[in-house]
Amino acid sequence: MRTTHEASGFTLIEMVITVAILAILLNIGVPSFQNMFKRARSDADTERITQTIRFARAYAIAQNAEITTCFSDDLYSCNRRAHKTIMVFKDKNLNRKADPGETVEFAKLDDAEAQVLFNMSVGRHYIRHRPNGTVKEFGHITYCPGHADVIYATRLIISRMGRARDAKDEDGDGIVNAVDGDNVVC
Repeated sequence: MRTTHEASGFTLIEMVITVAILAILLNIGVPSFQNMFKRARSDADTERITQTIRFARAYAIAQNAEITTCFSDDLYSCNRRAHKTIMVFKDKNLNRKADPGETVEFAKLDDAEAQVLFNMSVGRHYIRHRPNGTVKEFGHITYCPGHADVIYATRLIISRMGRARDAKDEDGDGIVNAVDGDNVVC
């Protein structure tokens, strides 16, 4: 009695087709994952900024004191174009700097290369919450990610009441719009 053994496995052509399909799927999937990570980092940083501003407002009300919020690269002075840390401090001597013992809270951004631009009333680059929660400076904060892709840029609008809200993409082109309807520029 003879038994035959059938070969099992893949032929060379089947293997080449499988590898080609995997390569095509990777070419489609990898950029999507990269874009997803860029969006997640941008959203996380914007949320961190929003939460810090909300904290500053609540702290000003709770302490019945003026509280300053700004971006800083050195955790001391407020910078117009900083990108590392947002800080909240009680400016006791009114020098617009976080002297020792004045810093209440700070939060670092995930994207160390991001640029954040405060554009507040009267050209200020900081926000001062009054004891009742309103602000002396209102306007907007623009977040530009380190890779400078404007699609991932965000803008927070700070109202006179001291509240922060996200600007929207009003024209549907994927880029957040400024108050005048123009796209945000990084």
